[in-house]
Amino acid sequence: MATFVKHVSKSGEISHKVVIRLKGHPTQTASFSRLTDARDWARNTESAIKEGRHFKTAAAKRYSVSDLIERYLKRIEQDNPKRLREVRPQMQWWKDELGYCILADLSKSLISEKIEALSQRTRILKDGSIKKISPARVNRYIAAFSHACTIAVNEWEWLEHHPMRKIARKREPRGRVRFLDDVERVRLLDACKDAKRPELNIIVILALSTGAR
Repeated sequence: MATFVKHVSKSGEISHKVVIRLKGHPTQTASFSRLTDARDWARNTESAIKEGRHFKTAAAKRYSVSDLIERYLKRIEQDNPKRLREVRPQMQWWKDELGYCILADLSKSLISEKIEALSQRTRILKDGSIKKISPARVNRYIAAFSHACTIAVNEWEWLEHHPMRKIARKREPRGRVRFLDDVERVRLLDACKDAKRPELNIIVILALSTGAR
């Protein structure tokens, strides 16, 4: 709950001090020359605290999403260089979309908004057709940024709470289930009989009989 205290200096200047006390959070204070500014700050700060966007650590107010991504990419380059090629374009997209954002202002609603925008992206194929980005690909973007936030919380202490903790992944369609037809099965077995390794025919028959892949 916010408390407003009006103060008049000896020179006649008026200021308004705001004190916010919420259970389980440290007291927040600020002073403004105008009461309207004080009320706006109190309202925004209370909302940020309740939504988990107002962190106790100074790092969350000092670093941006861009800083987080740059440090994360250096970490990946050091620990897993092969993965860097895959994750770099994903993190670059997040940087383009949210790089300006201070970590203290990084919220679930803001991230969800960007994920929905990503889900609507399309690309033009070589044949001229337009294809929408797949849920699986969107999930890879989510996983990459989520991992960066996990490290920022657990190791760097740049974030107090994980902003993607309750963000659901996109539902991916089940893979296509297909069985060999009679003609394909005969062709496969004939090819196995002609193979240089005689045991291959037995292995394939066993696999077909038991449903192995």
